[in-house]
This record gives sequence, C-alpha cells and structure tokens, in this order.
Amino acid sequence: MLAPHRRRLLLADGLLLLLPGLCAAKRRTPERVDSIMQALYRVATSHDQVVRHYESDLYVKGRVHPLKTNQLIQSVPQTMRFDHRSDDYIVESISELNYTAPWIFDRKVLAVSGTFPKMKKESDNLIQYFNLRIYKETMMGNHLLSPFLKQNARFYTYALDSIVGDRWHISFRPRYSNTQLAKGRFELDAPRMRVKNLHISGRIEFMHFNLQVTMGDWGYEMVLPQRYHLQYLFNYVGNRIEGEYICVQRYKHIETAWRKVQRRKHRHDITDRYRLQTDTANYRVDSALVARYRLLPLTREEQQLYDNYALRTDSLKRLGRPMKRASVEFWRQLGEAFVADYGWRFANNQERIKLSPILNPILLDYSKSRGYAYRLDLRYTADRPSGRYVRIAPRVGYNFTFREWNWRVRASYTYWPRVDGTFEVETGSGRRIYSNSVLEELKKSLTEEVDYDKLHLDVFTESYLRLKHRVELVNGLDLSTGLIWYRRKQTNRPEITLQVVNIKDHYSSFAVNVRLDYTPGQYYYWKRNRKVDVYSPFPTFSLDWEHGFTGIFGSNGMYDRWEVEMNYSYKTNIFNRISYQLGSGIFTRQATIYFADFTNFRHSHLPQGWDDELSGTFQTLKGKWYNSADRYLRGHITYESPLLALTRLHRVAHAVQTERLYLSALAMPKLHPYLEAGYGFATHVFDVGLFVSFMNGRYNSVGCKFTFELFR
Repeated sequence: MLAPHRRRLLLADGLLLLLPGLCAAKRRTPERVDSIMQALYRVATSHDQVVRHYESDLYVKGRVHPLKTNQLIQSVPQTMRFDHRSDDYIVESISELNYTAPWIFDRKVLAVSGTFPKMKKESDNLIQYFNLRIYKETMMGNHLLSPFLKQNARFYTYALDSIVGDRWHISFRPRYSNTQLAKGRFELDAPRMRVKNLHISGRIEFMHFNLQVTMGDWGYEMVLPQRYHLQYLFNYVGNRIEGEYICVQRYKHIETAWRKVQRRKHRHDITDRYRLQTDTANYRVDSALVARYRLLPLTREEQQLYDNYALRTDSLKRLGRPMKRASVEFWRQLGEAFVADYGWRFANNQERIKLSPILNPILLDYSKSRGYAYRLDLRYTADRPSGRYVRIAPRVGYNFTFREWNWRVRASYTYWPRVDGTFEVETGSGRRIYSNSVLEELKKSLTEEVDYDKLHLDVFTESYLRLKHRVELVNGLDLSTGLIWYRRKQTNRPEITLQVVNIKDHYSSFAVNVRLDYTPGQYYYWKRNRKVDVYSPFPTFSLDWEHGFTGIFGSNGMYDRWEVEMNYSYKTNIFNRISYQLGSGIFTRQATIYFADFTNFRHSHLPQGWDDELSGTFQTLKGKWYNSADRYLRGHITYESPLLALTRLHRVAHAVQTERLYLSALAMPKLHPYLEAGYGFATHVFDVGLFVSFMNGRYNSVGCKFTFELFR
C-alpha cells in the first residue's frame, strides 16, 4: 500500500492529465495560471512533509565589496569589519548542516577562511539565506511568505511567462509592499509538479537581495535546495556594501516522514526536534582544511585576493604596524565600545561575561508616563557540563525626567538542573513608590492648611533584599518560596516636622512569599541535564501570596497580599498573534501603615524591553495610581500583524515589520474603569506606539512610547 504522501503525488499527476488542453494550449490566460497554481497547491504541503530529517555538508563562498563605509558600520552587531588597505574581500566556510522538522536547523561550522580582519564574525552573517524551505508557509525562518501555498495566494499575483517542453516558467509579484513578501519567478517541472529553479528578490531590514535557488535532481533531493546564489546590497546610514555568495549543499542522509520513530518517554519532550541553530564555539580559521573540502574551485580573481592578502600580512609582519594604523584601530575599537555589546569567554567557553555598550539606542526608552530613561547591563554566566548554572546580572539605570538612579544585582545558582532547582539572591535600590496610607494619616493629624501636592509626602524611594528558591514540582508547575525585606525612604525632605504626628520618613517591612505558576501542556527539551521550556498551547496561571510581619528587622507593617493572573499568547498563523493577560490583586489584614506594592501590577521608570509577546502594561497611567489602592482588576489584549493599515501605503510599507492594536482596562477604587487603546508599529530601527486613555468614562490623555530596536 502506498504511503499517503505518495498517493497525494500520484493524485496530483492524475489531476493534471485531466486538465483539458493544458499542455497543448497556446494562450496564457489568467485562468490557465490559476489552474497550474491550484495543482501546485495540492502537492506543496506533501513536498514539505516528505522529509523529516537530513544531514548534509554545506560549503559557502562569498565576495564582499564595500562601496562606501564610515564609522557607523561598527554599530551593526555581527557584521562586516573592513581593512582600509583593501576594497574587495573573500570568505569561505565548510559546515555540517542538519535539519529536523518542523523548523530546526543545526549548523556546526568546521572551519573558515578568508581575507576579513575578523573572520569569526563575518562567516555567520548570511546563513539565514541558506536555510530555505520553499514549501513552508514562510521560506526563510519567520521571513518571506511562500508563493507556493494556497493560504498565501491572496498576497501574490501570478503570470505564465513561457512553456518550454514540460517546463513552465511562472512569475509572481506581491499585491502589497511589505518586507514579508517577495517578487520573482520559478521554473516548474510539470510531470512531477515540483519547483526546479527559483529566483526571488526582496528586502530584509537594510539589505536588498536577489537569491537564485536550484533544487535537487533526483529522489527526495528534488524537494530540497542544492545550490544558492545570493547577491545583495547593504545600505545603512551612508554605508553601501555589495556582496555575492554561492552555496553548495551536499546531502549525506535523508530521513522520510513515514519512517517509524521510537516513542519519546514523555509526550511533551521534544528534545529530538529541538537543537541549537548554530554551533560556532569550536570552529577555527583554517585555510588548509577549507581547501581540502572545497566543493567549488576558486576562480583566478578569487585566488588573487588570497595572494594579495598574504602579501599584506607578510609586509606588516616585516615592517611592523604603522603608527597611523594603530591610531585608526584605537578609535575604531573605542567607537565599537560605545555602540556594540562586548563579550568574553573563559574556561573552555563555559564561562561568559557580556557587557552592554556605553551608548546604545536599544537601551533608551521614552513614554509620557515614565519620561526618558537609559540603562546598562552586565551579565556573568557559568554553564557547567553537568547542567548546573550560575548567573550574576547587575543593572544600573538613570531616569532623566525624574533625575533618579536605579540599580539592581541578581545572582542565581541552579543546583538541581533536572527540576530547575535554583537559589536566587537579589538586591536593588532607586525604584519610586507611592503611599496613600502615609498621606491619609497626615491629613487626619494636621489641622492647619497644607498644600500636600507641593510637599510630595507620598513619594518614597525603595531599597530591598530578596532571597528566593524555585523548583519545578511536575512538568509545567513551578513553586517559588522566599523572604523579602523592604526599606522605603521619603524621596523629598518634608517642610514640616512629621514626628509631631507620628509619621516617619522611612518604613521597613519583612515578608514571606509563596508563588505557584502552572502551564498545562508545557513542551520542553533537554540541554545537557537542564530542562528548557519552549511553548504551550494553553495559558499560564499564577497565584502569588505574601505575608508581612511586624517587629522583624525593624519591620512596622503587617499585611497579606494575594494576586492571581492568567496570560497567553496565541499565534493565529505564522504572522498574526493575539496576546491577552488578566489579573487581579488585593491586600488584606492591613495593620498600621503599609505600601500597596503589587508584584504583577507595578510601575518602573526604566526601560524593560518591548517584545510585546504579552503587553501587560499601561502607557499613559501615572505612577501614583499603581500604589493608590489595596485592590485592582486589570486586563490587556494585543493583536499583532504585519499586514494592517500601513501595508497599503507603498512608500513606507517596506520598512514596517509588524503593526499592533492595544486595548487595556483597569478597575480599582476611584477608577471604574480606566481604559487605554493604542496603535503601534515596529520597524528594524524603532518601535513606536500612540495611546489614548479614558478615566471614569471621560477622556483623560494622549501618550506615546518610543524605543529603538536597531539590530536587537
């Protein structure tokens, strides 16, 4: 009995034979193109599913020619580094590339060779263009909607250009101007109903590209790419760089989808499908090894580039580095320190230190309610072969609007990686917090007229120390327990004597905390002995309880805090996403003065990132409202798509990566309700959002948020 995939292929061939006059007709009408594409749609999914796994050798050879460069090229992470003595470069690499369905590419780079000053950075720049699956919904990771699938047909128009024997030449163009769409043409093998050759051109971030793909000639290789030819023009803030790459892929082993696979121990364990995308830790610059396994011979011009590079290198060794060159290199490295991350590896790559740049626009944030803020991050990690993991992450930030420093140091040690058993210590200071309790007590005690808004007596600066332990009880169920100590000191020195009314200028609290997080159906993979969560088709539920004591370490506040939350991010298709978050909290058993400081509903004056997988924030709500009541109920929903309003504006649509619609609501005492609606869009340079809010049924304010996303 034939396998399902083979039956579908034979059925498609039979349908083609039944199309009257399809191969004999000479008129290239739109109806005919539609018939051809409908036949291709029927088998495209089968072509994609026929191969579950393969192992191959990958050879990449490229030439890069900088037309115009300046110092801003250093701000692009993992990009080209040039030598002023040359305007033409060559790079080669040999790799082992393995694919595992549905979209896992494991690339092990064996060796590189070339004439770039920093070969390890250059060798991995364009690998995404050589991980192509043309019959998937997106051909290049999450980029480029495939024109060969029925669900994407509404984004393209098709034309039959010519027929040569049993080969049909068809061109396609996008209906909208968008970076997720490309134009091009392809050659269709009519008897087998498969794409033989493909040419696509488009734009991703700052790069215009033309990519020619040649598929395999026999067996299962007919649905896999065999050869790539990439031409590109990189245009970035006065930098213009053109390049050409040729890639050859030689398959050693192909595993089909109908081969039986041994059943996993746990149905949510996807270790056999999830692998690291690129392993570049152990490869080396080795021209002899590259020459031994080179799949394409060098041309005369390419060999001349190697010879000229060898002469330059020898002359520098004999004459020494000129003083002028040393000065240029110094300023170049200094400029790179300002805009690019710095990293160091130790102990056979088991220990790493990463420092954020001194001046990087990614870390700059602006919103109406938070003002301007900037932060710096330092991270030390030690990943042992046993799976035990150490991480130390200091952070310091400054809010220019409120003129406040904010710092935090978090250290964790995963001692039992199989169940995520982790101890964590965290301390920090500088966060602004408000207390209505202090203000209410003051109003009750004073009889004279006082302008409380001018005194800002409800504004405090928080310092804290937290001890925490986390463990996974069963798959998807995490238990966290801890102790936390707070000290809140009045930010502005009061103009009146607070001791007269028994009001202090600082307060302390000591509490125990217990938190449960449960994600049903949590899929995961194993990295050494450490379990790494991937995704779940169900929401995440959390319950957080904190109890404050009096008389411990100077604590003078007693309370119980309860919070519940549910959040989920659902992808309706490869691009569109709906995210929602629902949460509620309440303080009970309050004694003396306390601070209504919730964990899931709090305000920060520092940039926290804006990935928008779960929005969960209010952009125009003032900070004092976060601590103004002992209970709240809130909800957020975000819809994200790259094909909304701006797609129709052809002059700007090519720069828009995605658009978002926001809706948030908050109910609490004195706010019933607070509503906030917004629209935002993201480019490869920045994210921007505009928001309008309504308070108690009336218009409140308009605000915005702006963050840089340049090469994040």
